[in-house]
Amino acid sequence: VGFRCGTKKNPSPPKVSWYKDSEQILTSIPGYIVMKNRDLRILANEFTEGTYTCRVHQRGDIVSANSWAIRLKPELPSNS
Repeated sequence: VGFRCGTKKNPSPPKVSWYKDSEQILTSIPGYIVMKNRDLRILANEFTEGTYTCRVHQRGDIVSANSWAIRLKPELPSNS
């Protein structure tokens, strides 16, 4: 799953911070979460399920924020 934070209207790269369930993501987690500038890529599984928020900062102020939720479908019991 991939997310992009910010807009194309601003030609200079924005300062972006990412959060999972209100806790800031400070580094990528190999095999699960990859952060690169405005982009966040996530391998959806039980570990990464939650609400992700990006905040765009400009001159110390938050100028925009967006959130997305990753929810896994519950597995149905098999009829064996």
